[in-house]
Amino acid sequence: MEDDDAPPRGKLRYEDQGQRLKIQTDTITRHESTETCVRTWGPAQVNGDFGFSFTAKGCDHKQPGVDRDYFEITVWNSAGAPVYTKAGFLTGGNLQAHIR
Repeated sequence: MEDDDAPPRGKLRYEDQGQRLKIQTDTITRHESTETCVRTWGPAQVNGDFGFSFTAKGCDHKQPGVDRDYFEITVWNSAGAPVYTKAGFLTGGNLQAHIR
């Protein structure tokens, strides 16, 4: 993946209903991208609590997204211990990467 020289911008909203977990951020501190995938890093809130960081990767493999598009996310607490991770191909919906 290549580093992009532009300042990173973006938002992340992720919800795992089975775990009753909501992860969100309005601050992306770093990103790398290829033609089809983007990986982002930054601080995060988990269920409204601050003090977490995350990395997320999404790969857009065109239409349809089901069983083709890929998403993974890992969240760490303030001590650097992983508290949540999930990865896999989409079983519903579609991932769209807007890479510039």
